[in-house]
Amino acid sequence: VQEASRMTLPIKQDPYSVLGILPGAGSQEVRRAYHALALRWHPDKRPVEERDAAEQEFKTIGLAYDILRDATKQRECNVTRTKPCNPTTCEAPAAKQPTARNRTPFHSDKEPKMPSGCPGIRIEKPPCTHIWFARSSACVGRAYKGLEAADVAQLRQAALESVALWITAHPHVVINVRGCSQMGEVSTARRVALAQARSKRAVEFLIEQCQVPETQCRDASQLGEDFQGVEIGAMTRAEVDGAFTSHDGLLCDAAILEDVAAAIKRTPDVHLLVEVWSSGDLPMAKHRLTALQQSFARRNVSRDVTHGRIRRGPKDEAQFFLYTLSAPRQDSAGVD
Repeated sequence: VQEASRMTLPIKQDPYSVLGILPGAGSQEVRRAYHALALRWHPDKRPVEERDAAEQEFKTIGLAYDILRDATKQRECNVTRTKPCNPTTCEAPAAKQPTARNRTPFHSDKEPKMPSGCPGIRIEKPPCTHIWFARSSACVGRAYKGLEAADVAQLRQAALESVALWITAHPHVVINVRGCSQMGEVSTARRVALAQARSKRAVEFLIEQCQVPETQCRDASQLGEDFQGVEIGAMTRAEVDGAFTSHDGLLCDAAILEDVAAAIKRTPDVHLLVEVWSSGDLPMAKHRLTALQQSFARRNVSRDVTHGRIRRGPKDEAQFFLYTLSAPRQDSAGVD
């Protein structure tokens, strides 16, 4: 940050926009946003071919943080947001009201609900999609029995905290934490175990330390990509009634399937996860899941973008999630 303070922000870059927060954000939120981005863009955590670009981004993030953590400079930014920002005058472009396209991941002026009938879907993405862990370690806190540098562990925790803060502003989003392990980090036989331990510890931290509801945070249970840490994926839940009418697998409102199918075909690169919850009869749950997947196929929803899984729960119902990029991919026999 000290090195960044000797630079100036690129023309027309707003320090709030750099950190992905709204004007007037509090000091704790500024710190969390900075830590999450610093962890993501630290040159030492990027591939060699990306380090030059990462170093520039890291300095820009540091400069924005240096401005906003100073109460006087932040006040000046809030008052004079009509000119390009620099560390002396702290003037920035006029702030725009958040839209569906540029809404900050740390705030939401309205709940991101998927309206009845699903006419307008906004696929949400978390502020951090990849969170780095110490080599061969699954510790969220200081790794290597406390020998890991404290600031590195704090950045990892801050990144998870930023995800937790984002979840509270998006009550209709469910995140999946997928454990990853980098090739050569541990032996091939231990890669899956290390990845699973990382996802488990990350989920425990989000639920127990950050108070994220269990219904919004899940361990994906599958090995993620070739990465040293965890991968965060988000899915938007369709706000529809998924109660079953009988054992035939049909929903109370058959129009729901039409609405969801139309929403998928209207939005590019969207995948569908069909979750069937079962209070005990797993064979019936599998039958219902198959029936629902076939119903979407008849509505011209490609099987390549339709996935399903069964979950145990207090009542029998179906839930529909739409997502891009990372999310669980499990066949109809999979039970979580």
